[in-house]
Amino acid sequence: MGSTTKRLCDALLNADNIDSYFDNNADHIDIGVDLSEFLEEKLKESGLTCAELFARSSINPSYGYQLLSGLRSPARDTAVQLALGLALDVDDTQKLLRMAKLGALYPRDRRDSIILFAISNGFTLPQTNELLFSHSMNGLSK
Repeated sequence: MGSTTKRLCDALLNADNIDSYFDNNADHIDIGVDLSEFLEEKLKESGLTCAELFARSSINPSYGYQLLSGLRSPARDTAVQLALGLALDVDDTQKLLRMAKLGALYPRDRRDSIILFAISNGFTLPQTNELLFSHSMNGLSK
């Protein structure tokens, strides 16, 4: 169990009531914002158009619009592609993955470590794929 997860578990087990636990730990737990709302918010913050996001993320526009509207849920690599397209930081990328009910990027996993390094250094999707390929790993987009 990671340190944040352990801390959250301890906080939950020692909380006087569930509402105080939610209030005190809102940054680390699902607070009810849905994935499509999160993506729309980050898209607005980025100043990108949908077409620009889909191009930067190498996502088919019709599929991308389904993701933004909440009609479809992304696969893990697709969620990471969106994070890279939006130039999200590591915390927001992990939040996106959590909201999509997908596994967080795990630094003990070699491929995930490469992706985390790329995100933390502001790499684009092509740069991230190149880094993955140079370490004999599958890229994020087909």
